[in-house]
Amino acid sequence: MARDSARQAKEIELKLEFDPADAARLASHPALRAGPAPQEEHQLISTYFDTPDGALRKAGVYLRVRENGGHIVQTIKTAKSETDLIERLEWEREITSRNPDLDGIEDTPLKPLYPGLTPVCPCESLTTTLASSRKRETYSLSARCGKTVLMTQSFSRPEAPEAAR
Repeated sequence: MARDSARQAKEIELKLEFDPADAARLASHPALRAGPAPQEEHQLISTYFDTPDGALRKAGVYLRVRENGGHIVQTIKTAKSETDLIERLEWEREITSRNPDLDGIEDTPLKPLYPGLTPVCPCESLTTTLASSRKRETYSLSARCGKTVLMTQSFSRPEAPEAAR
């Protein structure tokens, strides 16, 4: 049974690093507490996949499967920007397993690489390259232009690739 194709979105991201000892001070800042939506906290389990020879990375494509609150979402992303402000396209769809699902990739950058992947069981042609467990806190902020900006602060812990399966 064919599933829906992935939805395309544009992600614009600015990543900043801070000392973990300052996390509580940052979280208590009035601008983060004054947003239109309450703070949310999630535990995320993310696993990144590639072919053994790194074909996806070489093509500028990233494949991630993330579990968040009982939902599993597969994301295909284009390569990162060369600037501090990261702008890239991404395609997301909910799947039923923590393993990649290549059904529904028709309109994504993964499709041209599909002939090299085994469609019946992508696990045979894809390997785990990175796995992490992360606590993410999300704040909704009102920008002066009237738009809402989401600010997230993440605390990650790398896992052994076998733990992601």
